[in-house]
Amino acid sequence: MPGIDGLERYQSVRLSANFATRTATAVVLGPLFLAMVIWGGPLFAVLIAVLAVICIREWVRLVVADPTVLAAPTLQRGALWLSYAAIGAIVAVEILIGEGWALTLVVATCLGVWLILMAWKVAHATTLSLGIAYVGLGAMAVIWLHGQVDKGPLLVVWLMTVVWGADIGGYVVGKLVGGARLAPAISPNKTWAGVVGGIVLATTAGGLVGWAMGADRLALALALAAGLAVGSQLGDLFESFTKRRFGAKDSGDLIPGHGGLLDRVDGVLAAAPILALFQATLGGALAWW
Repeated sequence: MPGIDGLERYQSVRLSANFATRTATAVVLGPLFLAMVIWGGPLFAVLIAVLAVICIREWVRLVVADPTVLAAPTLQRGALWLSYAAIGAIVAVEILIGEGWALTLVVATCLGVWLILMAWKVAHATTLSLGIAYVGLGAMAVIWLHGQVDKGPLLVVWLMTVVWGADIGGYVVGKLVGGARLAPAISPNKTWAGVVGGIVLATTAGGLVGWAMGADRLALALALAAGLAVGSQLGDLFESFTKRRFGAKDSGDLIPGHGGLLDRVDGVLAAAPILALFQATLGGALAWW
């Protein structure tokens, strides 16, 4: 059946081209981001603020992509600017005052935006307002981790290594091995083999980078890396569920080969709060780093 063979060859070439584009983009952007982590100083917080605004923009546009959700352009703009203001306020308070007030503001802005959108009779007001918590908590966690005395940049580098390991391991092993689907109704391309591959590579990368950077308890770093890999993949599934619910393939087209920014940082947005919570509670007492 030459028609089928031709289609399979086309899909194989397309997959290879997409993988090459993804790899090239990651090779360029990855080191740039890590350089900002290590040498950015206060500019790093500004960078995270800008990225958070881009993410909330993609979230709102993802939810309102269906014209039946927000029929009036003025309501679309209103929801977008409310979300901008909420994220900007959360990050500003985190930087200038501290995480305690910023956490309070997350709750207050989510509730406030939800009430306003409900008053405007905007469909999916809950999903729109929850995006503020999703993006805001992730941005707060990264800024807080980076601000830890002496080891902050190392923690962020380690976090990114673990999340990237989970992404790369899940993608490569999932494509090579295939097998049973993880959640076909949410993300039909994700497999159980990919989940295992992501956890293994994330744990390995987290262990190697932790050892190279002087983590004091390597076994704990390995266990934490495995847990963050699971959290990262849950974040990926959450965004996939949202995209599928609103009929979108990607959150945007900002990054060649990857889609939108939200498509690339969904794992970070889920894993960063977990690491920050651990570091703020058990991490200090266990002196793992």
